[in-house]
Amino acid sequence: MLVNERMGSERRTLNYNPDLCTGCGLCSETCPVDAIDIAPLLPIARGLIKMNRVSFNKEKCVLCGLCASVCIFGAIDLQKDGKSIRGADEYPFWDFKLEIDDEKCFLCGNCADACPRNALLTIRDLPERKSLVKGEINVSMEKCIYCGECAAMCPVSAIEISWRDPDSSNMAIADGIRVDEDKCLYCGICKRICPVGAIRMSCLTCMYKEELKATVEGAVITIDEKCAHCGWCMEICPANAITVKKPIRGTIGQADERCRGESCHACVDVCPCNAISIINGTARIDEKFCVFCGACSSVCPDGLLSIERSELRIRNLKSVAWEHIIKTALQK
Repeated sequence: MLVNERMGSERRTLNYNPDLCTGCGLCSETCPVDAIDIAPLLPIARGLIKMNRVSFNKEKCVLCGLCASVCIFGAIDLQKDGKSIRGADEYPFWDFKLEIDDEKCFLCGNCADACPRNALLTIRDLPERKSLVKGEINVSMEKCIYCGECAAMCPVSAIEISWRDPDSSNMAIADGIRVDEDKCLYCGICKRICPVGAIRMSCLTCMYKEELKATVEGAVITIDEKCAHCGWCMEICPANAITVKKPIRGTIGQADERCRGESCHACVDVCPCNAISIINGTARIDEKFCVFCGACSSVCPDGLLSIERSELRIRNLKSVAWEHIIKTALQK
């Protein structure tokens, strides 16, 4: 959504995406003209009110682009003549990254399931079952009594019996039995359960120890504008295939003895990275997943949380004034 615009030698537009914004306050902290205000985050997060997490004062805003440069969630974007300043030589940028080693990746999907911002998508094509197992199976129609025990026991529902109602002209209760060999695992359960020995089965893969290797094709897609570089994907990956470099380094101070825990959980509700849990009646912040955005400390009703940022990995600061302003965020 467009929040400000200026025409001149170039057209500058400031755009805001409320779906990406967490209300962390970095933009407000660093705005040189105090043109950005933070809304009441807690009632917004709890769905009690509907409004944007930040508001922009068009009269104060000078469209400098500092807010867009420091937003680690990509919720603010300054465009010059329709082109985003992200990646432009004259503007600073965040030195963070998320890398996935495709050679190591199992395509298990754990990273996508754990991502608190739905920034990862796993796409995979599994091989056909019949490509991984070989065998032969045959049912003797002369011996089969159509008891149905094989179909009932088959773990993959590969056996189908064509049941019918018998009559005086045909006393048969079934017209036939069919094994879907695309489903069959050649496990032998049907053969062992058959009371009349009507099923003959052999697993060639088992008998000859033939190696049938599974090949899973696919990829993990990163939706960059949603990624907070929190580290959940890296920590949960069983293949150590993911590397995350966070945008901010720091620590969190917490006064545990006064925490209201489950009766409050304001910090839990606003955390964009699922880094906070209530354990034994106290909020616990796991710094492995924290991006030190400051949203939790902003909403704590008792002021029990303090963010100490040791490094903001923002590079290409060519303006001394901007460098000074950004350093103020280290003293939150």
